[in-house]
Amino acid sequence: MEEKRFRIDGIDGSSIHIMMYRGEDSPIGIVHLLHGMAEHCERYRHFASYLVSNGYVVYTHDHRKHGKSIAKGQTIGIFDKKDTFSNVIEDVRIVQDFIKNREKGLELILLGHSMGSLICRRYLQEHGAYVSKAIIMGTMAAQPLLLKVAIISGKIVRLFSSKGSRSAFLNKLVVGGFNLQFEPTRTECDWLSRDNSQVDKYLSDELCGYSYSATFYINLFKEVMISQVKANIKKTPQIPLLFVSGASDPVGFNSEGVKKVVNLYEAFGYGENVSLKLFDGCRHEILNEINKEEVYYYILDWIKNH
Repeated sequence: MEEKRFRIDGIDGSSIHIMMYRGEDSPIGIVHLLHGMAEHCERYRHFASYLVSNGYVVYTHDHRKHGKSIAKGQTIGIFDKKDTFSNVIEDVRIVQDFIKNREKGLELILLGHSMGSLICRRYLQEHGAYVSKAIIMGTMAAQPLLLKVAIISGKIVRLFSSKGSRSAFLNKLVVGGFNLQFEPTRTECDWLSRDNSQVDKYLSDELCGYSYSATFYINLFKEVMISQVKANIKKTPQIPLLFVSGASDPVGFNSEGVKKVVNLYEAFGYGENVSLKLFDGCRHEILNEINKEEVYYYILDWIKNH
């Protein structure tokens, strides 16, 4: 498998790091992967290798202020006023322009995990013409009242925070309760996967597991709300959409949040194009679960048959 790294400018000159994985034969399609919170694109290498072995060329990039998408003088996870989710979404468009210029005539499948699933949903609402089908993995549902309180809390925290500081309080607000259903726990990240080796890799990875600046959390809370506005959902193109999660994923409220989002899409006219798959026992990172081969096969089969 050939691996290449690229670096391009994002929407406002931000530095975007891209990984490409390619086999020896001409690819039959493109898969573009969007990673989640407090992680980076190179964690998807194993899954990318599986897709490449089945004929696809895979691209994945680090979102701004994540992984290796850090310009001189910047710090991982520290978002400032220009680092809006609108700009994160525009970065995806620029990356896809780059991909399309390199891979002419191939269909593009977009896969977003966790925060990446939110970015995927919003991207489809703004730039859906780029994408032939999409996989929305480990997604979350909006709870408007709680999110409004969280936004107010975030603004208060930001008011009293020094520039460039991280908010442990807001991080705990987001992820602090995810481990509770798995007690007694071995680590603070047991909610990610039943595979202890994968959890340990995450914990030892210096590009994972950090908290962000208050501005990031405020923008995240707003984007979750925006993603479920009817007018925005209805901008999504009528393409095949696979919602896939672990049935025991606390981010998706143990399936209930994922079902809520799927029900919204079905209610707004996407019923024929929406598929839902919940993997029993799986937690948040289904690509790193003890039955990941089953997950890989299901996703590949869905791509080939939709």
